[in-house]
Parts: sequence; structure tokens; C-alpha cells
Amino acid sequence: GQIWKDQRFVALKTKDAIVDRFRDQTGVRPNVDKDNPDLIINVKAVNDDVFVSLDTSGDSLSLRGYRKTTVMAPLREHLAAGLLRLAGWNKNLNVVDPMCGSGTFVIEAALAALNQYPGLNKKGFQFQKFKDYDAALWEEVSQKYLDMELQETTLQFFGSDNNNQAVSAAKTNVHAAGVADFVKISRTGVDALQAPCENGIVILNPPYGERLDDENLRDVYRDLGYSLKTHFKGWQAWVLSGNKELVHLMGLKSSQRIPVWNGPIECRLLKYEIRG
Repeated sequence: GQIWKDQRFVALKTKDAIVDRFRDQTGVRPNVDKDNPDLIINVKAVNDDVFVSLDTSGDSLSLRGYRKTTVMAPLREHLAAGLLRLAGWNKNLNVVDPMCGSGTFVIEAALAALNQYPGLNKKGFQFQKFKDYDAALWEEVSQKYLDMELQETTLQFFGSDNNNQAVSAAKTNVHAAGVADFVKISRTGVDALQAPCENGIVILNPPYGERLDDENLRDVYRDLGYSLKTHFKGWQAWVLSGNKELVHLMGLKSSQRIPVWNGPIECRLLKYEIRG
């Protein structure tokens, strides 16, 4: 078990085994491009068990390609898409994110509403380098989903933030994603938050805070709760919480709590029914 603690040893022995096999079979030892290899092999060693798999994707599917600039602790794209689904959003409601950061929630919602599937616009998947890759089949499958893409949606998506850098980043990313016609980004603090449309859902990932004595952050949660109760009556609000003490300051009672992980942080996706 101790020997597997050094990942470099596992990688070295795996590489040696593979290139030795090629040399034995062909008489030629292959060269490997460390930065852009033709084949990525994942090896996981746990005690006496070793698991070997081929990487079919290449770059993470969370890398959609539209994130040109970020702010501190950005929400990963695939996590935002998953949280929208957990919230029950099904391309049927307007979406408001009042602490939008780099705009991930509203961009992912807009792309989903337009039936734009992640990955179809990637430069390439790893499986396309496999010897048995069927280019004609991939063209047929991908074209099927490209044909389902929409040019218009009646839904609206609103992101706002009180940070100038976040607003600038969100606007840049919205344009890069090609959804600027459907997503509106503005600079607004949660204390001045108003419902930008008649109905929809609010979903946000507020800062969790490292110190509970940060009175400014505590005020943000109090203001958020007040604005939701005052201006979003009849709406649903979903808050990704990494700090139960702070969300308590909103003065709202959650009707559903879904455990999720945001990277290494254990969180809860909290549902609030804003009573009219």
C-alpha cells in the first residue's frame, strides 16, 4: 500500500509497461507527447487493487469554452448546470441570479433553453484519436443534436452583482457564450434587488465567509432575505449554502435541503418558497 502514495512512481511504472509492450510487439519504442498525448490512460491504485481506464473525453466537459474571465471562487460550469436540474428547472422559467459572479448560472440556463449541448463545440474529444473511431457515426450523432438547437427562446435570464469586476467578467462570458440576446447583466446590490420580470426562479451561490464576525457579509445575507421576502413573492429561491449560520440570517425557512459538494466544501442546496 505504501508504494502507491507516490503518484510519480505509478505513472512511471505504467509508462514503462506500455512502451515496453510496444517495443516487444513492434521492435520500436514509441515517443510520448507529454502535453498533447494521443492516448490518455488513467491508473488508480488502492492497496492491492489497480484500476486502469482509457480517457474518452480529454479536457473536462466542465470547460465549455465561454469562460474568458473569472472572479474569485467561480462556480464550475457543470456544477451550475447540475444545480439548475436539482432545483427542478426544466427550461420553463425565467432565471435570476442576484450574486452572479462570472455569470455561470444564467449562461448555463440560457444555453440549456436553446438546446445547446455541452461538448458539441469542443475542438475534439479524446476518443476521436482511437483507432476504431467511426467519424461518420460521430458526424451523424452530433448533427442530430446540432439540429435540435434553437435560435430563440421566450425565457429571460438576469444576472446581477455588486462587484464591478464580476459584472465585467459576466458580460464578457455572456458574449463569448453567444447568449447576449437573452441574458441581461447589471450592477445591483442585493439590498436594492427588484424582481426583473413577473415570474421565475432565483438561484445563487453567495459567499460562504471564513469568519462569522464579518459584519458586512452578515448584512449581505440579511439584505438578501429582506429583498426576497419583499420583492419576490410567489417565487422559488434556491441558495447554495456552505455556511448554515449565514443563511439563517436571511430569516427564511427552507422547504428542502439537498446535500451537494462544491469542490471540497460540503454544502446544501436550499429551497425557499417565498410566500405571497
